[in-house]
Amino acid sequence: MRQMEEQLEKEKEQIKRKFEEEKDLIMQQEQMDEEEKKKLMDELIKKEEAQQKEKSKKQKLLKKIKGMEEKLLRGSEAME
Repeated sequence: MRQMEEQLEKEKEQIKRKFEEEKDLIMQQEQMDEEEKKKLMDELIKKEEAQQKEKSKKQKLLKKIKGMEEKLLRGSEAME
């Protein structure tokens, strides 16, 4: 479980770092007009939000699994 939590946290940081890098690249491009930059930024933000939602779903699932695991352990102890 701990390993899964650590992996999710690493993925979250990678997403954030990649988002910032792509954002910086877009903003540095001088040939692009403002409308095109805004469109790319909007797409980038949507993509980042979708990835964050996916990570959030994974974290909720992990919490649910932990809860079920705890109940299972308590049930096993009660039976003994």
